[in-house]
Amino acid sequence: MIASASSSGTSKARTFLDAVISPAVPVCTDLLTIGANTILRKDSIVLGYRAQSNFIHIGPVEIGSNAFVGEASVLDIDTVMGDDTQLGHASSLQSGQRVPEGKRYHGSPAVETTADYCPIESRDCSVLRTAFYASVELAALILVAVPLPILAYHLWDQYSAASGVSLAAGTSTLSLLGISAAWFFGAMVFALAAIYAIPRLCMMFLKEGVTYPTFGFHYLMQSIILRVSNSQFFCVLFGDSSFIVNYMRFVGWKLNRVEQTGSNMGTNQRHDNPFLSNIGSGTMVSDGLSMINMHMSATSFRLAESKIGENNYLGNDIFYPPNGRTGTNVLLGTKTMIPIDGPVRENVGLLGSPAFEIPRMVDRDRDMNAAIDEATRRARLRQKNRYNAVTAILFLLSRWMSVFAAIVLWSAALASYDRFGVFALFAATVAITAGSIVYFVLLERASLAFKRLEPKLASIYEPYFWFHERHWKLSESPITGLFSGTPFRALLLRAMGMKVGQKVFDCSRSITERTLTELGDYANLNEGSVLQAHSLEEGVFKSDYIRLGSGCSVGPGAFVHYGVTMGDHVVLDADSFLMKGEVLESHTGWRGNPAKLARSHAGAAADQSAADAPCALAEGYRIAAE
Repeated sequence: MIASASSSGTSKARTFLDAVISPAVPVCTDLLTIGANTILRKDSIVLGYRAQSNFIHIGPVEIGSNAFVGEASVLDIDTVMGDDTQLGHASSLQSGQRVPEGKRYHGSPAVETTADYCPIESRDCSVLRTAFYASVELAALILVAVPLPILAYHLWDQYSAASGVSLAAGTSTLSLLGISAAWFFGAMVFALAAIYAIPRLCMMFLKEGVTYPTFGFHYLMQSIILRVSNSQFFCVLFGDSSFIVNYMRFVGWKLNRVEQTGSNMGTNQRHDNPFLSNIGSGTMVSDGLSMINMHMSATSFRLAESKIGENNYLGNDIFYPPNGRTGTNVLLGTKTMIPIDGPVRENVGLLGSPAFEIPRMVDRDRDMNAAIDEATRRARLRQKNRYNAVTAILFLLSRWMSVFAAIVLWSAALASYDRFGVFALFAATVAITAGSIVYFVLLERASLAFKRLEPKLASIYEPYFWFHERHWKLSESPITGLFSGTPFRALLLRAMGMKVGQKVFDCSRSITERTLTELGDYANLNEGSVLQAHSLEEGVFKSDYIRLGSGCSVGPGAFVHYGVTMGDHVVLDADSFLMKGEVLESHTGWRGNPAKLARSHAGAAADQSAADAPCALAEGYRIAAE
């Protein structure tokens, strides 16, 4: 069922041509209004709907002219940003919030600030220029991407004629194995060469600190750098091991003096420009770090170095801007919003959005690390490197075998094409899809020896952690994003070992430990939400269960940490961070980063009665937010 959040939700919305929208296309596009010279930076979430209390609630989102929405920010339904406004990076507007004209807001939920997230002058950028740039990209897609399969088929046809090896002629399994190996590993070598050479060539035409207009030649060079140098495949391959340091340097990151731990980074590092990403000596990154390497408006951009200080520790989902005000020996907690004004923070921990200070390190983590002397640490690091190398080989073999199976099926389809025509190709496509699902489900279950994970506390130098890293790598498969928002999603999660109730709505971005996670009946996981049943703090690994009761709702962009238990009909609002070990009472609402109680039994009673009065529920949330 669908509930409208406000009476204006039925009006036709519009978007000006000279607005720059970097995130994915919103779901309810006719409810989105974006003014002229406005920019929404990448990873921002503007949906026009949310799933809550087993209903789809829709509502308008209005963004005025000359507005700025920072990276990884969330605008919930029924929110308004006036003209000449800003919403900082990693911030959110909750349903009912308004940013008055000319004001700047940041945090989750957003509060007024004087920080300037768009310190860049405008440049002339006509509609004609924008249209020309879009036409060039479209032409490249048509003239390059489309002919590639045709060219590949032509080259293969010539090779087949010369060698007598033909996919359509019932080629032997051994020959297909060799062909798949040549394609798979050859593509890896080509990709590594491209990742090294192309961004460096494009960087010759760019300079740090120079303001360029968008949608021109320099913008094209920067776009190529961003797209080519961010490889999810190689980050997964080399991540969670000592090899990731060498790979990130190969890409272009400045890592200074590395104190090798064997887990200096995870599998999901990203950047705008690798040559302007600077990590201080002795700094350790958990996972999900995104380096913001440029200031950007709707009409211009300027490259700038993003530099993280020495001896830092970064938790998950950190978006680090080029003017971040953090220095030496800082703990940046999970989902922390990096301050860009005020004094440089040093020798402290930062948590939340806006960030506040916490202790740099807890005694338990310090004591566990101190118990391992340097000689023992070095010996275990060598053991860990060998274990991680085997894990990387297993990852490559698993991907190679999937390519080999696809080639075998396509070979059978081509061999049957004369008899069955296009139906043979259709059958091959269906078989490859179904086979991939079964294959990667079995691979994930096999990585756990067909058992279930249990809560653990371990050093990164203990064999259990290496085993858990192997599970992470082998469970990073192409099928994890399938069937989002459909009933088939729950079936897939159950096959992977997760305990999932009936009629669950899941559009989440990530559920890291599926066998440690339980979803009750009618649970709702919105787009961009994360359920992470572990943490890695200062070289100490911790994991525990996440349990969501019946009718629970996790808002867009929200993050649930390990050891959390949510009672029945609990609502976690958009972009909130529910910290480790929280136990939430039934029929309550939580909001913020870190999340705090926002609605108790009386206020949450409206959630329970959503089936009777969905419009009144949405209206009540807007009034409460105001």
